Amino acid sequence: MPFVEDRFEFAKRHGNNSVKVEGGWLFPDGAMVRPSPLSIRGDEVDRFDPPTDPLELLNNIKIYNDIKLQRAETDFHNLKSRLLEYPGNVSVSVHNLWEWNEAEFGPEPPDADGKTWLGRLRSIVMERREKVKSIDAQIGNLPGAVVRRGQEAEVAEIERQRRENFIAYQTEIVGIEI
Repeated sequence: MPFVEDRFEFAKRHGNNSVKVEGGWLFPDGAMVRPSPLSIRGDEVDRFDPPTDPLELLNNIKIYNDIKLQRAETDFHNLKSRLLEYPGNVSVSVHNLWEWNEAEFGPEPPDADGKTWLGRLRSIVMERREKVKSIDAQIGNLPGAVVRRGQEAEVAEIERQRRENFIAYQTEIVGIEI
């Protein structure tokens, strides 16, 4: 009898921490789950392992990390706004202003001070920005991207030469007198 993996086993195998995207859920390694069009009750899903095409795989991973970065930036700004509403009011606990999301950001910082939490969120945002930047670099270094950059440089050079020739032509025409 063949092994049939359930959705929980699939999620665990792909990192457990999916994000909602249009048409389904995306995992950190590029795997995806989509509602099955054949589902009668609407609770069955189709599971897709990470794409084998390097560009498609990196694009999935980038989308996942862009969403994670956006969440961290949003939460950073929300916490900062909440803290600014209560400047210097030590009687207001940060726990009353904002709830730390352990599933999203890891363990709660041990100090319940708002500045500590904000600093930790800032670090998470910076780490996630670096991750997205690294993925962009990987995408840019794929063979197809290198070819495209070369083609873009060629087109830019041809356009530059065309402009120079046009200017030279205009200069010659202007110089013709009777």
